[in-house]
Amino acid sequence: MNRPLRAGLRQAIRRCALGLVLLGVARDVRSQEIWVGIRTRNWFPDDGSVVKLYMRAPLAGVDKDLDVPTFDDPSQHHLKTGEANLYTVKALSMTHLVDPASLTDGAISIGLKGRSYYYNPPNDPWCPDVVVVWEDLGGPIAPLAIETDMQSCLNPGGSRYGLRVVTKGNASTVIERLLLLMLTGNGSDDGTLNRIHLEIVRQGVPVVSYTIPDTPQADQQRGQANLYLFPVSVPFTKGDLQADAIRLSIDGQDSWLATNLFLWGVSPKDGRPTTLVPLVYLQATPVYSGTGISTNPPQGHERVILTIAP
Repeated sequence: MNRPLRAGLRQAIRRCALGLVLLGVARDVRSQEIWVGIRTRNWFPDDGSVVKLYMRAPLAGVDKDLDVPTFDDPSQHHLKTGEANLYTVKALSMTHLVDPASLTDGAISIGLKGRSYYYNPPNDPWCPDVVVVWEDLGGPIAPLAIETDMQSCLNPGGSRYGLRVVTKGNASTVIERLLLLMLTGNGSDDGTLNRIHLEIVRQGVPVVSYTIPDTPQADQQRGQANLYLFPVSVPFTKGDLQADAIRLSIDGQDSWLATNLFLWGVSPKDGRPTTLVPLVYLQATPVYSGTGISTNPPQGHERVILTIAP
């Protein structure tokens, strides 16, 4: 096959796969994975770190140390002050990676790797603000642990930070906040400077109307992860929502493409979340480049409907 034809075929495949992400068609096949979303604190310029992160979790009842792939993806701003990251910690072939029903506070913990024969980290503490962990069994999605407004910093080779468990809500759980995590594609035109708007309607009436603000994060920039935790204007339940209730739009022609987008309903309205409700769960790999969402039709759709997670 000649090079121009191969290039055209690759672009066609990219555009088809892209449509699956933006139009909210969830993939049928997913690996069994543990995911971790984090946001580094922004109190002081040195709250970030260049030291590798790891997590301890009970896999099939046995505590295992899992390397978080910090610094493996060169596009993300890893553990930088005020920035967010989104990682797939490990893919395993198990019926259950972690049994949520048997978890206790502190059973899942995070720490900075210490010195070893192969690794000699600098003395560079890391100060997290938000850490959320969930598992994906290729169908069921189970939130495992979460911490917000964290006050402690971690030292390389020092004590781990034990995370408190979080329960999975249901269709009748009252949602009073939202937790939105996303990863922008790493294509040359995937990032945007335009505003992204999330709307959720109940019986035709908006209960959420949220425009992502400017934050210390690299908001919707190429290859970057973002994490936002914010209140809703009107509490609602997942059971209130019809299939077209969750909508994403953009306010300009500078197109944007997310390759991963996760939206969780949160309860209660204040303090550390104790219950998470999966609302949107979209992911695709590899990172695709091409048409995104845009007010310019040749570049994408101005508004997309996001499929509600099971």
